[in-house]
Amino acid sequence: MVNRLDNKAGSGIHVGPSGVEFNERVLALGANAEARFGASVGFPRQLPVVEGQQLFNWDIHRLGLKTRW
Repeated sequence: MVNRLDNKAGSGIHVGPSGVEFNERVLALGANAEARFGASVGFPRQLPVVEGQQLFNWDIHRLGLKTRW
């Protein structure tokens, strides 16, 4: 079990027991806007992978646009 108290966007790549989490500012759109992306890739918990089970689980948990006025 992993608990993270910091949820700062743009904090990079984190490796945990269940997989890899990406939390990045992806694209700067001029001086006043940016697109952000947060996702995780989960790995199988045991090998060999059971037939019909996905090898990787993808989860997008943050997709946003931040602007400054």
